Amino acid sequence: MKTVGIVAEYNPFHNGHKYHIEEAKRTTKADFVVVIMSGNFVQRGTPAIIDKYSRAKMALSNGADLVFELPIQYATATAEIFTHGAISLLQGLGFVDYVCFGGESTQLSQMNELAQLFQNEPNNYKKALLELQKEGLSFPTARTKAALQYFKERKNYDIFSFLLCNPNNILGIGYLQALLRLHSSIEPIIIKRTNSQYHSLSLSGSIASATAIRKELLTNTTSHNIGNFIPKTVQNILFDSYQKTYPITEDDFSSLLYFSITNPILNKSYPDISEDFMNKLKKHINFDSSFTELANSLKSKDIVYTRICRNLLHLMLNISFPNKNESPSYLRLLGFKKTASHLLNKEFLKENGCNLPIITKTANAKKLLSPQAFAMFSEDIRASHLYYHICYQKFGHSVKSEFQRGPIIL
Repeated sequence: MKTVGIVAEYNPFHNGHKYHIEEAKRTTKADFVVVIMSGNFVQRGTPAIIDKYSRAKMALSNGADLVFELPIQYATATAEIFTHGAISLLQGLGFVDYVCFGGESTQLSQMNELAQLFQNEPNNYKKALLELQKEGLSFPTARTKAALQYFKERKNYDIFSFLLCNPNNILGIGYLQALLRLHSSIEPIIIKRTNSQYHSLSLSGSIASATAIRKELLTNTTSHNIGNFIPKTVQNILFDSYQKTYPITEDDFSSLLYFSITNPILNKSYPDISEDFMNKLKKHINFDSSFTELANSLKSKDIVYTRICRNLLHLMLNISFPNKNESPSYLRLLGFKKTASHLLNKEFLKENGCNLPIITKTANAKKLLSPQAFAMFSEDIRASHLYYHICYQKFGHSVKSEFQRGPIIL
């Protein structure tokens, strides 16, 4: 038996994701696909357009066998922490043979060199990185420039430049770095992206980016223009969830964000958010600012828009980034196929060295987890309940709490 792992957000699930799952199985000859998926909030610092259970059902309906939730501290963190958390969960299962990710390039050798550079941080690279940050560059820009300086004498310099200029490649490098850090035996596999670029807004062919699909859905939620780009099962789920848990955007949280920032009781220091950022935030916050308006007003040379959104989200949800070497210590099951249920059998998991408790029922979490792990799990629950509250405020539709829901079973 072979199993391939995939890390995803499926925000929402589209034909490119379906192609990825199919190619991952074909390339690795895997029997099962395990997905580590962000919950109700995603890595770009925003809520998902539709709730996590609906997105888990989308994945299970289109080739996934098990879907686990990436804890919110990791799901809304920097690429390095996001990838470390996801790979740690795949490693913790004990039976995952491959991790398969998409990229604009399949240059695995050069990606591994970059992963080793970022993991080991030789002195000349680290010195250049610090100097570039002192010049006011954002960390992603400074890291790219420092890495390119490090490889500037290489004949294949252009390959390194290309790899560092594409979002999916950067995430791929993060997965490789996490595999190195964890001394993992999981084998990485790259599937080349087809047709649409990561942030492309074009709707053409049969594969479009999630960014383009979200834009179309938010512009016209009853649009038929996306029918060519998402599987029929996903169309049905979107239709069934319309004005229940979809569509949700960051601006739906604007009032809560304002309250969180201006309330001195909730306002605390965050190790991952600089004092300069907090001071700038207090100057720009206005009672009539939406989430996106505030984020745009804070953009500058030294901090990218997605990092601003993550900071705002963390302030709003009262959470901090975990340490980059800290791994999640539980697995939260969002859904599974009946044909893969034996993968969740206690004896099977024990035989394969699974070292993490699997949460299938929220009420049982406290007795299964350490106090530290339960504190992290509680942040997931609190954030999800907040998401459902916003759904109710927006649509008047009551959503079951995390204590009333079990995994999706297909």
